[in-house]
Amino acid sequence: MQRAWVLVKRIGNPDGGVWYAKDRPEYSPGMVFEFYVYGKTPARVMASQFVLRPVTAKKAAKPPEPDLPAVPKYGQIVIGPEIPAEGRLLPPDAEFQVRLRLDPPTMTEKEWEKLRDGETIMCAYGFIKYKDAFGWRRKTSVCYIYEFKWGGVITAPDGTVLNPPGFRVGGPTKYNRAT
Repeated sequence: MQRAWVLVKRIGNPDGGVWYAKDRPEYSPGMVFEFYVYGKTPARVMASQFVLRPVTAKKAAKPPEPDLPAVPKYGQIVIGPEIPAEGRLLPPDAEFQVRLRLDPPTMTEKEWEKLRDGETIMCAYGFIKYKDAFGWRRKTSVCYIYEFKWGGVITAPDGTVLNPPGFRVGGPTKYNRAT
């Protein structure tokens, strides 16, 4: 019997890639992780903790990387209302979303300029703790960084855009692992 793996399937970017709206000071951007239960057995999600925030960029790193601590610090683990005390049982092939809002919820123009100019990097990172059908405790940690669309559009011969703006895997190695 194959155990369950809870992994990222897709990422949802903020509407139009907009992180700051000068004409809408109440605007609070966000993003979505869509997770999927791979394997032939269920998974019981026990806890999760995610953060969406700009992080100072490492000096002279190519490609740009956030200056995150080598060992992830997520703050206090929060068991949200969508996860009951005994966990949330998900069957094989189940999809579920983790929606994140910017922390803090709005950006100032100065913060936006730092993000736009590459002094900071928008990071979405966190983890999901779950049990597989055999009772083993598992953890999936992820870190994605947002890349803006700079320069020309690069397309494949079939017309597919190869450099769209959006989130890509990034951050230190310990932020991206599955046990």
